[in-house]
Amino acid sequence: MDLSKPPAPLKAIAMVCKCAQEHDARDKVVAYYCRMYAVQTGVKIDAKSKESSKFLSALLDNLDDMKKALKDDERISSELHGQAYIEEYALKLFAFAFKRDEAADFGPATIKSFLTAGILMDVLSFFGEVSEEIVKARKYAKYKAVYIKRCLDSGEVPVAGPASEEDASSLPDLSSLAKLTPEVKPTPPSNPPSSKEPSSGSPGKAGSSHAASPQETAKGGKELDPKISALAIKHAKYAISALDYDDRTTAIQNLQEALKYLTTQ
Repeated sequence: MDLSKPPAPLKAIAMVCKCAQEHDARDKVVAYYCRMYAVQTGVKIDAKSKESSKFLSALLDNLDDMKKALKDDERISSELHGQAYIEEYALKLFAFAFKRDEAADFGPATIKSFLTAGILMDVLSFFGEVSEEIVKARKYAKYKAVYIKRCLDSGEVPVAGPASEEDASSLPDLSSLAKLTPEVKPTPPSNPPSSKEPSSGSPGKAGSSHAASPQETAKGGKELDPKISALAIKHAKYAISALDYDDRTTAIQNLQEALKYLTTQ
């Protein structure tokens, strides 16, 4: 089954599914979380029709295989590290596209970078609520991708940077965005990327330093890190949702995941 082409009832996840496929060879961690987000979103849209159920099951099977293959990658085993990686990847991509756009470079790489950054900022909601600056960046990235392509298709010359005062007012604070990525950084890949600017809408691998240890949590009576607490709550909610569908296995897995965050930090 082609996992980049969901059935009609799930057309809302088509772009993130395509993004996952594009990263299968380039960056499996990005592909993994794109599909996690696709499943999370797709189940809410339509999990009952035969074609949607079949597609979502295929996604889950693929995710299971990926998780086994990447079991030693902390960006997969820890959602906290995964979130840090995806956020940094998306922000680097956004900054790359923004710089090119300001320089009036309206080539395919600029459009693709804006579009992919916007999609990955959607994916960030898999981990929980996103910041206001990420919301602004996501809206601006998607708008710019569509705007530039529409201008080029119609033979117009796009306006570099914000096209109007309204656009300028909706532009995210880039200095604030740079500070949003959590302190916990993913371990770098075995073959560190070049420091050169990315091409064809692909940023360099995020994470150039070894991961820092999370703060001590409630274990032993110490204060629980809010990020860890949020992850535990999220998995507890997933467990409750699974029980609504009589999915005992998924409920147990998510409860165990929640307990892991609460007891092993």
